Parts: sequence; structure tokens; C-alpha cells
Amino acid sequence: MIAAGVGIVGLPLLEALAQRAQDPFWIALWRFVAFLGGSAFFTAALPLLFAFLPWPRALRVALAFGLAVVAGEWLKAAVDRPRPDPALFGLDGPLEHGGEFESAGFPSGHAAVGTAFWGTLARMAGGRRAKAAAALLVTALCFSRLALLRHDLLDVGGGLLLGLLVLGLVALLDRGPARRLGELPWVERAGLWLLLSFSLQ
Repeated sequence: MIAAGVGIVGLPLLEALAQRAQDPFWIALWRFVAFLGGSAFFTAALPLLFAFLPWPRALRVALAFGLAVVAGEWLKAAVDRPRPDPALFGLDGPLEHGGEFESAGFPSGHAAVGTAFWGTLARMAGGRRAKAAAALLVTALCFSRLALLRHDLLDVGGGLLLGLLVLGLVALLDRGPARRLGELPWVERAGLWLLLSFSLQ
């Protein structure tokens, strides 16, 4: 089993987590956590943010989300590192299905986008509680990728690092360009949002 798993970083941890793969509560818990960093959640959350948050704040979150998605998907296609094979752990198939880059593992999109999205919200909210809650949620998101055997430690670490880089970049942009974007007329802001949506297709 180890020979087949050469290249998987943290194989003993994944093998230990695979022992819980038959526990329906365990799998349901981590699928729910993964949902909070997945495309279905963001499809619903982003329009709500634009409906209820002030435009400058909504634009910051959308920018962080967009940068993390584009950079993550580009890296997945460029690196094309395979995900851990479920058969290696005695499974018939994956515990969770992915999207376009089903077979590409690096970096973890959930880790990257979750870090950028929840981290940006926590930074805007300010306060220790918001930051601690975001850190806890991002940690749980990263662990969900391992618990569901979708990524190894290298994939999750790469996604976390990418998300943190996006957070830092948005914080730098926040000092000037993002503030000016929030001052644009609503028609121009809507056009930018539409352009961003098309670019992510």
C-alpha cells in the first residue's frame, strides 16, 4: 500500500482517516464543513453579500474570492498533480465529487478560496472573535479535505498559502484602488461584477 502511495504527503494520516470512511456521521460532518468552502455555497453567498453589504465591502470579498478562484484553477491546470487515489484506501470511489478539475489536487481550492473569503470577511469585521471564528472555520475546511481523502497535506498547505497570499494582496489593494472602486457609480460597479462573473466561467 505504501509503494502505491509514493508522492502522497502525509499518507499515514490519510490512512488513519480512511478508517472512519464507513462512519456516516463522520462523512456527513466533513461534507457539511466542505460545503462552506465549495462552489455551491459561494454561488448563493456572493449575491447575498452584494445585496446586504455596503458596496466597498462586497467588492473586497468578491475580489478576494475571484483572485483565489482564478489563481487556484490556473495552478491546478498548470501543475496537474493527481489527487489521492481512493482505491489506495480500499474505497470504490471518492467520498465527495469535485468539478472541472476532478483529478487535479494541487492546490486545494477549498483551502485557498475558503481562506481568502472567510479571512477577508473576518478582517472587515475586525475584532478577535471574528478572526478566531474565521481561523477555526478555515482549519476545519482544510481538515475536511483530508478527512474526505480529497487532498494530501501538500495540496492543503498549498491552498492555505495561496489563500493567505490573496488575503495579503487584498489588504494592500485596500489602501487605495479598492476604496476607489467602491466610489464608482452603481452601473459601473454592476458592469465590473458582470465582467468578473464572465471571467470565472
